[in-house]
Amino acid sequence: MAAALGNGATQSSDLATAFEYPSHAADYFGELYAHRLRWSHAVNSRRSLHMALNTDAHFLEADVAAGPLIELKHDASNLATGSSSSSRSKSTETTVMTEAGLPVIMAHYPTSRSSDLSFEAFMTAVIRHNAHVNGEEE
Repeated sequence: MAAALGNGATQSSDLATAFEYPSHAADYFGELYAHRLRWSHAVNSRRSLHMALNTDAHFLEADVAAGPLIELKHDASNLATGSSSSSRSKSTETTVMTEAGLPVIMAHYPTSRSSDLSFEAFMTAVIRHNAHVNGEEE
């Protein structure tokens, strides 16, 4: 039995669309089957983002939390943006904050409560990467 949703669609048509998505995603990325799509999991640090963007992964999985934005001592370069020089203000500041004033970071709460990667830096790096891959960068 299909239940009507607020927009006039039915639950069964939404389920059909959800089941079609894997094959559409596979087609988009030129894969024959959805099980061949590659994921990079737990992209919650500058290092893991840099590594993920330099693989053949189709999708990134990351966690968003609120907490301290830290600078790691071994983070000598700004890996998320590809910059060769580091800047404390670039790596430990963000304009994306919660109402309480906490930075929005990429971290798997509750096991990680801080990160060297802000949500803002994550999104900027992914958008730049996709523009580069698609030949759209200026």
